[in-house]
Amino acid sequence: MKTDNLFYHLFNDLPEAFFALIGLPESEARGYVFKSVELKQAAFRIDATFQPKDEARPMYFVEVQFQRDEKFYRRFFAETVLYLHQYEVHDWRGVVIFPNEKIEPPFKNYEEFIESGRVRRIYLDQLPKTEPLFPQVEIFRLMIADEQETLKTVKAILSETGSKFWEILEKILVSKFSNLTREEIEKMLKLETNLMKTRYYREAREEALKEGRQEGLEQGLQEGLQEGLEQGLHEGKRQMTEEIAKRMLEENLPIELVAKTTGLSKRKVQQLRTSKSSETNDRARKKQNSSALKTRRRHS
Repeated sequence: MKTDNLFYHLFNDLPEAFFALIGLPESEARGYVFKSVELKQAAFRIDATFQPKDEARPMYFVEVQFQRDEKFYRRFFAETVLYLHQYEVHDWRGVVIFPNEKIEPPFKNYEEFIESGRVRRIYLDQLPKTEPLFPQVEIFRLMIADEQETLKTVKAILSETGSKFWEILEKILVSKFSNLTREEIEKMLKLETNLMKTRYYREAREEALKEGRQEGLEQGLQEGLQEGLEQGLHEGKRQMTEEIAKRMLEENLPIELVAKTTGLSKRKVQQLRTSKSSETNDRARKKQNSSALKTRRRHS
């Protein structure tokens, strides 16, 4: 997979990452539509544009350049100005992404654009490592990381966020480890182990174990402390596993992945999904009935 194709998927699948990269709130992505545009009457294609939904925001022209090209800036500004000629644009900014400064060619004759503040140059090798982990920026660092650093960073992102960013991470990994299958990559990452270390898994585990220990202690008063503790831990593990499955289902993850990750059967996962849906509907009905009751009381 070519680098520009990877960036296309990144901008398309995770537009908030672009705004995080340039230091703006991720929420800005909601005000834009991502497009890769081809200009009329010219063999020009702009890597990425973020087109605002209202005139309060500037339009962003984004170019990714991973090879030295002495004519790069000539082409970049030609594309930008041609677009401004063909379409009405209220305001605009340019963002150019290089792997490092060595790739950047001289911008002679275009100093005014650079110095105006309209064009921002980003060098991926100069991005500081984020503490605490900021996945939207760390994903950009993966583009230039070696294999060892790539695996380390991907594991850290998965450990922190679960499978939220797995789709784009998988595309990056497949590109970097082109000799491996997706199954081999997952095995190399020990994906299931990492999912078990995610934040929502840890929280659910602690909650379920707490409930399980309490039930075990109560049972132990009747059948013996040791037996009660064992029962409590067993019940806690069961509740923990089901809670994890429920939370994964809330994120609309496939039943197959939920079953594979938790060890539950597909049938059990389907039952949990049905149960979760029923609970949601019950809460909605109760809320509706409560609102109706309050309305009747006001009118009586």
